[in-house]
Amino acid sequence: MVILPVISLLFFAAIFSKGVPRDIPIAVIDDDNTSLSRTIVGMFDDTPSATVAYKIQDIAEGERLMKQGRISAIVQIPENFEKNILSNTRTPVTAYLSGLNLTANGMLNQALQPAAPTFSTGITIQVLMQQGLSDEPAYAQAMPLYFDTHLLFHPSPLSGSYHLPRFIPL
Repeated sequence: MVILPVISLLFFAAIFSKGVPRDIPIAVIDDDNTSLSRTIVGMFDDTPSATVAYKIQDIAEGERLMKQGRISAIVQIPENFEKNILSNTRTPVTAYLSGLNLTANGMLNQALQPAAPTFSTGITIQVLMQQGLSDEPAYAQAMPLYFDTHLLFHPSPLSGSYHLPRFIPL
């Protein structure tokens, strides 16, 4: 009765000791190599889940790194990226995710996908401000909808009341 709860506690502590995956290595193929492409690469690197570990030249090099387990994703920025963005042409940034680790795959997908709309909104705001709009109208026009969240009816500020029964043997 004493040993099993201690083993159970150590088991769960070992499982959750690392917490959420952070700084998952990715590789970037920057076929444009302009200031805008470097900006979006920096945005990918600034996410807590991903870190740009390699700047590579082609997909074959990325596949080799992925098969060796050194990276979990390859992000490709196409040629004429800056030119297309500034001329308001829809431009894809492609991400190839490894299917070996579903947790890392999900974390990278959640980290990399929001970077594109954020980047796009930033470009729109800059263009609107260059056309003469001030900060507030430019933000309102670029992002007419925003999400406002409020926590209601939480019975306790501590989550121990939910997790504690799992560790108490019956």
